[in-house]
Amino acid sequence: AETYEILVIDDSSTDETPEIIASFAPRVRCHRLEKNSGRLIARQTGAGLAGCDDLVFCDCRVIFEPDVLEKVLAHPKRPLMFGSDFPEEYFRTLYGRFLFCLHRRLWKPYFPQEWYGEELEITRDNFDKVPKGMGVFATDRDFYLRHQPDLNDRFVNDDTLIFARMVREKPIIRYCGMRCHYIARTVWRTIPLHMHFRGIRFNSFYLRPRHRFFWLYLAMWAVMLTTVALAVTGVIPWWVIPAAIGAGLVGASALLAEGLVNFLAVLVVLPPVA
Repeated sequence: AETYEILVIDDSSTDETPEIIASFAPRVRCHRLEKNSGRLIARQTGAGLAGCDDLVFCDCRVIFEPDVLEKVLAHPKRPLMFGSDFPEEYFRTLYGRFLFCLHRRLWKPYFPQEWYGEELEITRDNFDKVPKGMGVFATDRDFYLRHQPDLNDRFVNDDTLIFARMVREKPIIRYCGMRCHYIARTVWRTIPLHMHFRGIRFNSFYLRPRHRFFWLYLAMWAVMLTTVALAVTGVIPWWVIPAAIGAGLVGASALLAEGLVNFLAVLVVLPPVA
């Protein structure tokens, strides 16, 4: 007898998602939210409605191998995070190259994981140095629900905070023994908005006091405000501001990139993203 179910949480979609899901009934069950509530609420709703205690979350942009359930059941540890950081998936677009370079700088030497190992234990000690994501994530229902953020709305999606709370209790296993394909955005007009909200979610953890980038964030604002103040008071000419911005973009691109091709890709993508 089958001992699994597939539950889709429709976050108030406006396309043909309900009809597509209905075509897979009764094997696939669907629950539609009354309004667009964000991924955090969608996951919490799914965890509460699931008929099983052993859960596998899958982001709507992720495609994984057909034997994912067998591999999850075969792995003895929870929570289990499936890695999907294979370089060839990033190099398809300029935006993908930018993300690869950014991740390499943020998470080196732990990114991409496939370059050095199949399994990585995420603990409190290495937490800030390791890439993390909810693309495909296996966990126990109660364990997941009791580590949720205090705020719940459409614009709260602090996966990093959830993971930080989890590793206080036990390690998270990041496993690259199964390939996942993330369907990245390719429409340029949607990328800046996506990066804006992605940045807010990133900021909600790492830019807090005592976290990894708090002082860097303050220093950036201090430099910008000081430069503007000096220009307003006439201490420096106004042309220094665009010159400094241009130099900053070139310097940041050189810092992020590894090789000339990646440097050019980052230099093109960074201005609209920034």
